[in-house]
Parts: sequence; C-alpha cells; structure tokens
Amino acid sequence: MTPCAKRTVPSGQISAVAMQTKSIQLLLLQAAILLLLIGHLPYSASFYPRMVHAEANLLFRSFGSDRSIAFEWIEPGSTADGSDTLMRGMVRGEETRRWQAVYSIRRRGYWPSAALIAMVIATPMSHRRRALALPGAALLLNVFLMVQLAVFGLCAFGASLPSGPDPGWLRALSLATRFFNSPVPSYALVFVLWTLLAQPSTGIDLRRFTNPLGRRPGAR
Repeated sequence: MTPCAKRTVPSGQISAVAMQTKSIQLLLLQAAILLLLIGHLPYSASFYPRMVHAEANLLFRSFGSDRSIAFEWIEPGSTADGSDTLMRGMVRGEETRRWQAVYSIRRRGYWPSAALIAMVIATPMSHRRRALALPGAALLLNVFLMVQLAVFGLCAFGASLPSGPDPGWLRALSLATRFFNSPVPSYALVFVLWTLLAQPSTGIDLRRFTNPLGRRPGAR
C-alpha cells in the first residue's frame, strides 16, 4: 500500500465512504516536522511560561490557610539549565520567603503539548473529532502540569519546616522530584492521550508491522 491510501469501509457499516489512511512512517515524519514548527513558533518561549505563571499565581494564591506560592518569569539565559520560572513559597507573617526553586515551564509543559498537538494534526481523522481532541488534549496536559507544581510546592513547604524537615516529606520530595523531573511521565501521558483522543488505529496502515516481509496472505 502506498504511504497514503484509501481503506474501503464494508457496506454493512454505518458509512460507506472510504477514509484516508496513512503509513506510520509518514505520520511520524509529518508529526516531527509539525513539532519543530510548533515548538519554535515566534514568542512561544516567553508567552507560554507567562501564561502558565498567571494561571498558577491565581490557582496557588492561597496554598493552604497561611501559605502561598508565587511564580515569576526569569530569562532562560540567566540560569545554567535554561529555566524560565522562579517559584517562591511564602508563609503569612514572615518577611522573607520560605523557599524558592527554578523550573523550565517550557520544557515541562510546552514541548509535551506541542508533541501531542503535532500527533493529533498528523493523524487522519474527521475535522470534528480533531476540533474536539485538540482543546481536550491541551486541557489535560495543563492539569498534569498544575499537579506537578502543586506537588513541588507541598514537598518544598514540608522540607522547610522550622522544626526540621520531616523524613516522610523528604522521601516524598525525593520521589516527586525524580518522577516529575523525568520526561518519561509527560511523554507517556502524551502517548496515552493521543491514543484515546485521536484513535490512531482507525487511520494508520499497520500492515507493514503485521506483515513486515510484504508476503501475501496464504503465500509460503
């Protein structure tokens, strides 16, 4: 089958209109090109982190009865790892911040979102399903990013207690840091969401994988 081919829907099904299918190689190539284009859109390096800062500042303004978390933009070139976000934890009544940390919101949130958007656009599907999948995917990845920030804040507050860090909080901080600092959870979620929202099995020709040698059925 050619990279782009038509799959005929059996007459017994709801629709008899042939749908476009795409080879997995072509889909991955198109998704990679789209990822590079989306990932390097003008102003995306500053717009996306600032948008997340505004959302997180509103969400974590009251992080418990007397605690709050504030997010500020920092120039990526001012840090060794290219971080773009300063995260500060404050306690009511204290003049100085309790703790602070730097993160790359672009690396944690924007690139996974760009990867998912690229995969959804490259996957053959109806315009209606794509219009529903794109905002749904962006929303779920945004929720995952907010969960990351909330976990970091909880662990940081626990580790900064005046009486000394609680061993349980230190273990939680270590596990949370290892889990969320790895790109694996974010991109594993990208794959799961792509599978659920884009339903790629209906638009991708997988016969190259089920029949790698190109043999005809029944041939010896």
